[in-house]
Amino acid sequence: MTYFELLRKQSFDKLSKIENVEVLSDKEKKESNKWFEKFEEVWSISRPVETPEGGQKELTFLLCFMHDFPVSLPDVFLNESSYKEVKHIPHVDTNRFVCTIDKALATTNIDKPFEIIEEVLLKARQIIENGIAQKNFSDFTEEFLSYWENQYGNENDVNTEVLSFITVNPSEIKVTLISLEKRFRGFKHILFQNNKEAQRFKVFLDEHNMRYVENDVFYIDQDLLNDRPPYHINCHDSVEIIKHISDDIYHDFKKYLNNNSAYKLILFKKRVNRKDHYLGWFYPSPKSSAKGFSGKLSALKAMSTKGIQGHKYVFRISPKDFTHERVMRRSSGYTNDDHEKKFAIAGLGSVGSHLVHFLSGFQGSEFILFDPDLLTIENTGRHLLGFEHVRANKAKAIKEYLVRKNPKLKVNSYDQSVLNYCNKETKLLNNSDFLFLAVGKQNVETYIVDLIKKGTINIPTFIFWVEPYLAGGHCIYIDPDNVRYEEFYETTEERKLFKFNVIKKSEYLRGNELFKMKEASCQSSYMPYSGSNVIYFLSQLYPFLWKKISNSDTQKSKAYTWVGDFNMLDKMGIELSDYYQVKDSFNIIEHKL
Repeated sequence: MTYFELLRKQSFDKLSKIENVEVLSDKEKKESNKWFEKFEEVWSISRPVETPEGGQKELTFLLCFMHDFPVSLPDVFLNESSYKEVKHIPHVDTNRFVCTIDKALATTNIDKPFEIIEEVLLKARQIIENGIAQKNFSDFTEEFLSYWENQYGNENDVNTEVLSFITVNPSEIKVTLISLEKRFRGFKHILFQNNKEAQRFKVFLDEHNMRYVENDVFYIDQDLLNDRPPYHINCHDSVEIIKHISDDIYHDFKKYLNNNSAYKLILFKKRVNRKDHYLGWFYPSPKSSAKGFSGKLSALKAMSTKGIQGHKYVFRISPKDFTHERVMRRSSGYTNDDHEKKFAIAGLGSVGSHLVHFLSGFQGSEFILFDPDLLTIENTGRHLLGFEHVRANKAKAIKEYLVRKNPKLKVNSYDQSVLNYCNKETKLLNNSDFLFLAVGKQNVETYIVDLIKKGTINIPTFIFWVEPYLAGGHCIYIDPDNVRYEEFYETTEERKLFKFNVIKKSEYLRGNELFKMKEASCQSSYMPYSGSNVIYFLSQLYPFLWKKISNSDTQKSKAYTWVGDFNMLDKMGIELSDYYQVKDSFNIIEHKL
């Protein structure tokens, strides 16, 4: 018997002394509820609840345990007969689940499993009693969306395969229904509104050859339903609801319903917690003929006549809001359009590719990517991408990575050097907010800086490179109004070296053989350093980048150094610069002039 099994048995023995409780067999679990197969054990407990009249009602609660109780909280359901007595009250779903405790927020004392059980059962009983007495019916309004997604009666499951890009009331900007030929990540339909996010998503569909059809949506700018469930609606009743709104709306509705479009979607507004949500329903495909009716039937006739299709339920939808505002609110808890930037990134090797990952945290930002090289097998050890993208152009592969992560992003990729765009097509760069240069070639860096000095390139620029074994990772920030670059370098024996290199100057001047490795020809040399240290470097540098990008750091040009593993360098016999003799490993140092 495992520790968890022992705790569960001890709790059962204690509860059975004061309650009528039994453990359901596997067969009883399966017959009781289709949801119960995932649970390790289910207990049936009969308990009385108070009625508003002062009497009592005997209900059966089903207490469901995962294998790791009491680390995880038990779920509570009602058995079928008990649910029928109290159904359609707040916090009790149509699958008979009683929502007692928010598990995302709850903390419990796992040393007191019996007390946890008692607390959960007490909350379940209170919910039922408050519901029977209609004391908590206001919760229907606050939690409408969760009740809307419940299945009522014999209707089909609520359709959640709908993505929504609605940002403005559909009465102001038209909404179109895009229906995919094949589902994409479980989504069949898209509520498209003419905004930049939706347009980018449509471009994503086109670029990936996803076939679709477009149909009109019939929008009604008001709430069509009561707050209290059940919410299942048959076709006849839905027509009657719209018929009684106004003659004009009903006239337009009849025309819409009788057109030849493949999908007929009614959309309406529901205000929940001071925010507008857009819900609705599809109609089934209309029959064109029926027994007892001569001639071709109109869709309106089929839907409004109970003997034809009027008795059938509409297919309710609960769209998933994929707008920038909702994603930001669901992640950071607030929206901030100031964080939407346009990043130009040149060089998408190990440093540049991982840098993209960090910059993608600026939700809604645009990317322009430059790199002429292909991703090779030997690159994959320290690159953001892996074998799937071997032999693909790095810029195009990173674009694919970004848009698959977020199809709403605007990403342009160029399989050429950034230098090809530095003179004739500088607008491409200068329309960006920042340039990130991670090519690791000093000649390219110097040339770009000269263009910044001349004003040809006029945006803030970050330059990144690393030392062998990532003894140091460096970044120079250049303000176009205060260009400071040469000041960070010194020339010794015709070698231009960064003043704040971690490795001692003499190691570079004598050409330490440990700094370059070669596999074959003269073109196969590479600098050794690990992918994990690249991530370490960028993760510690990121707070400084964030301050610059978000304009909270207004200081002019400066440089940063991330210092690597001094113990490893010491074992390899690589000497450190005097400046770092008193510094600690794995630390960021800011250099000002």
